[in-house]
Amino acid sequence: MWEGLREQVEAAGGSVELAIDGRYTRRPDTAIVVFGEEPYAEFIGDITHVGYQIGNPQDLALLRRLKADGIPVVAVFLSGRPMWVNREINASDAFVVGWLPGSEGGGVADTLLAKADGSSQYDFSGRLPFSWPRSAVQSPLNAGQPDYDPQFPLGFGLTYARPMASTRLSEVSGLDDRQGGLPDAFYGRGATADGWSWWIADGEQRGLALQQLPSGEAVSSLQASAVDHRAQEDARRFRWHGGKRGRIWLEAEQAIDLRAVPPEQQQLLATVRLASARSGSVRILLAGTPISADALLDRLPIGQWVDVALPLNCYAEAGAPLSAVRRLFEIDAEGPLDLAVSRVALGQSSEHVLTCEKP
Repeated sequence: MWEGLREQVEAAGGSVELAIDGRYTRRPDTAIVVFGEEPYAEFIGDITHVGYQIGNPQDLALLRRLKADGIPVVAVFLSGRPMWVNREINASDAFVVGWLPGSEGGGVADTLLAKADGSSQYDFSGRLPFSWPRSAVQSPLNAGQPDYDPQFPLGFGLTYARPMASTRLSEVSGLDDRQGGLPDAFYGRGATADGWSWWIADGEQRGLALQQLPSGEAVSSLQASAVDHRAQEDARRFRWHGGKRGRIWLEAEQAIDLRAVPPEQQQLLATVRLASARSGSVRILLAGTPISADALLDRLPIGQWVDVALPLNCYAEAGAPLSAVRRLFEIDAEGPLDLAVSRVALGQSSEHVLTCEKP
């Protein structure tokens, strides 16, 4: 899309700037904001509701910031399905559902940009092949069902010839506090929760977000790769090299509060597989607070998937600030160590429980 826009704008004598984070160096006449879902295939894209970035509305923040600067905003939303984006629509001057255009991004520029005389090059002809939800929980939503009441019905679509000034849409998602707060799982089925990501680091370095698998030489002390547990590549394998210290963890873009977790979720559960016995010391941290995991790992069966439980009260007693947690399930280990992880979530288990031992 960027290449298509740049080619046409520059050919017309204009200038265009690519700003990944929306921080421009020269004030633009218009901002074209392309955003949407992360890539996924099959089960990795499964979601429990159709709300977009409910718990971590970073794209919404960008749209609102540009609007606050007085810049007209044209939003191009990419997704493989209809999603509740009322807030993002309200924050835009024009909103285009781009679906998945693939390699033909120039076609998006053809419809967004006008001819020299101001007339459109190509008018929009697409129509909704699915009904668009009125809330984040309005699913399934099919024409002909009882009480059919979508935000935009099947077959809806605007054109330059037939535009429509939209009234402000409701920004009530329909999710309760539980659904809109803590995720069902921080990591599971091959994907992190919205706003969470895996990080890896050498020693005490700040670290890098895990953006590709295998991780190769991103850090020298360990390597991350995808492995199978219950489905294809639904788990992550972390291998520490001999004699080197490294860390892996899950990090949130916005801190969460774990103080009010209900009793049935007072442990952080991780489904793991230990490939061989550890040789160096291992600590598991939450919110920067370490607990020794040596005894726990020494009790685990080798080569089997098991659940390990990390009691939140252990970390609270050790001084962890549970009111503002951004990092959890942080493993600080001296290799060699070979550990695979298929799920990290809040819950309760008595099978393999971490004892409250400070390192």
